[in-house]
Amino acid sequence: MDRHLNLFVSYNHDLTEDNLTRAFIVTLSLLSTDTNHIFLKTILSRSQYSEKLDFEDLFKQDLNSIQFALQGNIEIERKKIFAFPHKYLVTITGNNDFAEVDDYLSTEEDVEKTLLKREPPKGSPQFQLLKKLCSDSRPDGWIYNKDKGFVFLIESKTANSILYYSQVISHAYNWLGLSKVSEILERTIKIRWSDIANSIDRLIRMQITESEKRLLKELSNYLEYNGFKAFKGLQWNKLKPPPPQINVFVRGFDGFRWSELKYQPEINILRTDTEDIYG
Repeated sequence: MDRHLNLFVSYNHDLTEDNLTRAFIVTLSLLSTDTNHIFLKTILSRSQYSEKLDFEDLFKQDLNSIQFALQGNIEIERKKIFAFPHKYLVTITGNNDFAEVDDYLSTEEDVEKTLLKREPPKGSPQFQLLKKLCSDSRPDGWIYNKDKGFVFLIESKTANSILYYSQVISHAYNWLGLSKVSEILERTIKIRWSDIANSIDRLIRMQITESEKRLLKELSNYLEYNGFKAFKGLQWNKLKPPPPQINVFVRGFDGFRWSELKYQPEINILRTDTEDIYG
């Protein structure tokens, strides 16, 4: 099928994190309340998160009255978001890996000073690393309920892109009012695009409307075009039989005869005589 018939692909399409995030957020915004609720919880159940994160509390949040936004277009003042009791960073990547996490954890006190003063402490051995935190940031997307004080800030990456932890820290400080690296880690939920693809595969087999199934399949196909596919298990019935010569070898092999192994002291390894073993 021509991929340009896909809802989320354009003729000028470039694979960017912005396009991936937009496809995800637009899909969420078009699903019914009940389906959206199930979809988000299915995705979250596949995520990696800190042991200190109260996941039960997270699942009790009202996901039925949520709103969506892209980049910096959230209709809430930052200071109000700072006061939200339920605020989380959601990273969506190809492999769930962060770069530079240990570097920032090892200099947590200097990180906080840098964020507050907008410049690294003079003489810091991690000056160049800390300098990355001194500018504003732009998230990729938002899922939130401003009446309940609940927000997911989304930062995504394509399959081959590296997510540097400096970007996560900048988002946390600039948009959520967090400055401690350890707390930022505790509030971070890591998701892979394949987790979303797997969640779609599960959801379309449930009792949802046909129009919602079509929408989810569009997102699934778009993710697959970009290298993210749901794992549906090994399909043994589609494996081809081995070539005849391999078949003969497998049928003729009756195991090693360990009693006939010969020791070669000059090279100090065990070897076998092929004729002795295979006849």
